[in-house]
Amino acid sequence: MHVSQKNNFYVYLEDLLSHFHLLSFQAWARLCKCLGQEFLPYMSVVMPPLLRSAQLKPDVTITDADSEDEGNESDDQRCVLNQ
Repeated sequence: MHVSQKNNFYVYLEDLLSHFHLLSFQAWARLCKCLGQEFLPYMSVVMPPLLRSAQLKPDVTITDADSEDEGNESDDQRCVLNQ
C-alpha cells in the first residue's frame, strides 16, 4: 500500500470512529430520555468516555475570516487545522 493511501485509510478510519462515537452518544442520550430515572445505573458506563471526548481538542476550527475585526458583517469563514 502506498504511503498516501495509508494516510487516507487512517484518516477514513479516524472519521469512521468519530462518527461511531457520535452515534453511540446519541443512542445513550435517547436511552436516557426514554428510561428517565431508571437510566441511573448506566451512568457509570456512559459518563467516563463522554467526558474524555468532551476534553478533546478539535482537529479543525471554523472561525470568521476576519475574526479580529469585530465590525465586519461578512459571512466569510475560514477553516483552521489544529495540530
